[in-house]
Amino acid sequence: MKPLPPLRARPTVPRSSLRSLVYAAVVPLLLATGCPKAPVPTTPFPGAPPAVTPDSTWAPQAPEVLSTVAGAQLWHVHRPGLPLVSLRLVLPGGSSMDPTDQPGLTAFSDAMLLRGAGGLDAAAFSAALQRDAIDIGIDTHRTGTVVSVDCTADTLPRALELLDSALTEPRFDPDEVARARSQRVQSRRDALDDPRSVAAAVGWTLWFGPDSPLAHGPAGTVAGLEAVEAEDLSQSWSARERPAGARWIVVGDVEPDRIQSLLDRQFGDWAAERADTPAPEVPPPPGRTAPHAKGGRVMVDNPGASQTVLRVWMPGWTPDDPQRVAADLGVVALGGTFTSRLNSLLREEKGYTYGARASLATGRGFGAVSVYTNVFIDTTGPALTDLTAELRRITEGVSADETAKARASRRTDAIELSAGRASTADHLTGLALDGRGADGLLADLHMSARVEAPDVARVLSRLSLDDALVVVVGDLSTIRAPVEAALDGPWTELDSHGQPLP
Repeated sequence: MKPLPPLRARPTVPRSSLRSLVYAAVVPLLLATGCPKAPVPTTPFPGAPPAVTPDSTWAPQAPEVLSTVAGAQLWHVHRPGLPLVSLRLVLPGGSSMDPTDQPGLTAFSDAMLLRGAGGLDAAAFSAALQRDAIDIGIDTHRTGTVVSVDCTADTLPRALELLDSALTEPRFDPDEVARARSQRVQSRRDALDDPRSVAAAVGWTLWFGPDSPLAHGPAGTVAGLEAVEAEDLSQSWSARERPAGARWIVVGDVEPDRIQSLLDRQFGDWAAERADTPAPEVPPPPGRTAPHAKGGRVMVDNPGASQTVLRVWMPGWTPDDPQRVAADLGVVALGGTFTSRLNSLLREEKGYTYGARASLATGRGFGAVSVYTNVFIDTTGPALTDLTAELRRITEGVSADETAKARASRRTDAIELSAGRASTADHLTGLALDGRGADGLLADLHMSARVEAPDVARVLSRLSLDDALVVVVGDLSTIRAPVEAALDGPWTELDSHGQPLP
């Protein structure tokens, strides 16, 4: 039997070449025979989009207001479908409880609650959370502390056990305190290099007044944090533990009876009344009756900066002010969206900035209209001129179209945050911090629906740039003269710590 001849490799043709051969053979045939034409539509394309019928049927889900056996209020929103739960615990006090020589103590103490508790050190406590996919966080505000828990419905009992341990048996291990202190001090030093952080810190301190318990931010200062020891943290938390004013907020796939039972079992020994419950000192609302909120002009030196930060605070409306909703619509028209007045002028028309923002900042007992933007350094003077001119013009009111757009924007915001479990819990937390009721979102929507442009104009007429605090952060060697020419002074010059320049 003869052996078979050896196999020869078949020549390979690249796919691109094959496609070219196919196109060369097929396309001429198609052109020769002709291709069927697509049918021409007989219905003309509409010249304008159809009108959208207003939807007046949607409303946010109202929380059920309950209570625990310890007397704490419980706001509950049942969200079946996904086996997830978002829980928030709002504790009164916040950084307003900081000693004058230790700003940042409360937030430092709060953060240490999650760095070891009971028989678990920091690493073991973190591992216990990760094992059951439980997320616990702590955020300290000026007038309260918020503890957040996100987990599955099945792991909720275990999450509450770990939370109870963190709140009642924090370790405050000295070695862990030293590590955390080093991290927090470095974070504050880094913030001094961020002109936006500097503008916010200096501005709020001047706005509230240096003697106010709300003057400093919750994160504190480098000097205040360096003075903190483990014993200080333990004493700070002991003074605020288990307050009578605590409020629970629960949103998710858990029935009201079950969450009440779980909270009562784990936290039922929290006293309904405590003589030492913190009552933070809150200043009067900034305005013409509050001398510390009188207008000012401040420049903060940031040598070598390529941009300038512009921030303005004007006396605003407190959370319980009946005119707050109308004022908020006006602030949205001013700078609450990308189509607002400030963005249209400063970004689109002038090209000074990538964006500008205005918001109504509120808290328990205070309110302020806050305006902020970063501009290119060589446009600092013109940008400040145009910004302040727009702030004067907004006091004359807004149009009916602007009012309608602002109302629609706020309604869209409400729909979006109500769609999410965690966002709903966070919004309710904000209502609690402001001292408002659980139905605050629905009340705002109802009020907004009745507000018209003349109402907004009447409220905005209270704003005055003369009462405003204007803070400019940038390289003073470059921007000093343009700033002084753009807005009458007198101007005070400070460093990044808020101290007068030599």
